[in-house]
Amino acid sequence: MKNSKQPTVLFDFDGTIAQTLHLLLYLPEELLNFTALKEITHAEIDYLKRHGLRKFIQLLKISPLRLPKMITELQHLFAHHIHNIPLVEGITDVLTSLYERPTKIGIITSNTRHNVEAYLEFNRLDMVSFVYADRSIFGKHRVISKVLKEQRINPAETVYIGDEVRDVEAAKKSGIRSAAVSWGFSHRENLEKAQPNWLFDKPEELMTLF
Repeated sequence: MKNSKQPTVLFDFDGTIAQTLHLLLYLPEELLNFTALKEITHAEIDYLKRHGLRKFIQLLKISPLRLPKMITELQHLFAHHIHNIPLVEGITDVLTSLYERPTKIGIITSNTRHNVEAYLEFNRLDMVSFVYADRSIFGKHRVISKVLKEQRINPAETVYIGDEVRDVEAAKKSGIRSAAVSWGFSHRENLEKAQPNWLFDKPEELMTLF
């Protein structure tokens, strides 16, 4: 993807930039009441990474009617612990390097815009140009298409970076290239099967995109 034009990099947030996965291990009782389990263990986390979000929701036996409420509560939990959620190690250097090239950097997330912007401010990540938030956890391709149009971004000069199979699928549906990262919510073998344009195991490898 190396060229003379300024490219755009769209990042997923949870699991790709912020290490939010561990929050599931500390769900308070009021959130566990939405599920069929008394606690979330590493075994459930591994199930999520191996089988994806849809089957994980089925495992927890969360009612579709209660899912929106649980998502809202999870976002509130993130906001409460925002200062204790670590960045993916090395991602700051990646964002800085991309920004200096220069590259336009955006974030597309199912978290809230307020949470993401507060997290970026706390971690002094001022190189991000824009944040688009949408509550839909399975319709990200529509958000990507909206971002491309509103930001007047050339799809041929754009790559979407995410940590889940659904991120790769959303990029394909939107007509842009995808880079999958193996340090988030999905196991590497699942990402490989999704056939992204790139598959990276370390944040610093992202700098080889351009």
